[in-house]
Amino acid sequence: MNYNHLFYFHTVARLGSQAAAARELGLRQSTISEQVRQVEALLGCRLFDRTNTGLRLTTDGQTAFEFTEVMFNAADRMLEAFDRAQPVRSVVQVGITSSVSRSLAADFLHPLFDDETLTPRIEHGSSATLMRKLGASELDIVLSDGKPAGSIAERLHTELATRLRLLLVARHAYDPSAPTLEIVHYTSGSPWRHEVDQSLEALGCTPDVVGESDDLGVLRIAALKGRGAVAVPRHVVSEDLADLRLRVLSELDCELPVYLSHSKESLHDAVKAVVQRLLSTAAGGGPLGR
Repeated sequence: MNYNHLFYFHTVARLGSQAAAARELGLRQSTISEQVRQVEALLGCRLFDRTNTGLRLTTDGQTAFEFTEVMFNAADRMLEAFDRAQPVRSVVQVGITSSVSRSLAADFLHPLFDDETLTPRIEHGSSATLMRKLGASELDIVLSDGKPAGSIAERLHTELATRLRLLLVARHAYDPSAPTLEIVHYTSGSPWRHEVDQSLEALGCTPDVVGESDDLGVLRIAALKGRGAVAVPRHVVSEDLADLRLRVLSELDCELPVYLSHSKESLHDAVKAVVQRLLSTAAGGGPLGR
């Protein structure tokens, strides 16, 4: 199997376009196309479907991309380890699920960027994808709204980092006296949905679910667009509340967990230090503990 052919495929899959891959690699598009065809011939399957917006990975293509992602991430880390021209910096790879607010995570992880001995790499994705990568040692730490499940949980160590209290917020024009509460809710698979439903029931609210998302940024935008009320941590909408774009309908009687998971097997000293630093920050009332 030719390493270069796989790299060309990987670049096309990452960028979603043979033209973009050709520009990045400094090659002709016809060369890229031929190399991808050779990989398809070798694997005996089609790796891309052509759409109006570019190339889309097939199911087989996605499987191949997951393997090449492991390969080239490992190659990058090997080159960094032998780069004598640069100061030795430990790479710490952190995954953040979409339900854990990017703004919260940015505050939480900000100290890592001030540490000249570290190179933090932050990746966003679904809980299932990030936990799989953590189990395969492609990530060092994952922040998520739920504990890992299944066989992978046995290989991971998970700690409660903090609990977030939620506010029910909406635009100022929203009518809280309506018989039903229009809400953009968490999905049924979210561990936060049940807690929110119980809090709404205690308030005597009957929710009319007009949309669902586990991404706190999406929920915030939905509230700003007037689609309905949303239940989010205060820090997600603090500026909107201050600018009177949104208002608090109620402070919900529930505290939702944020977990920090890391591998039991591949925890090197730099990651151990980072885990302890992050948990200490949260315990001391730092950004994650708000």
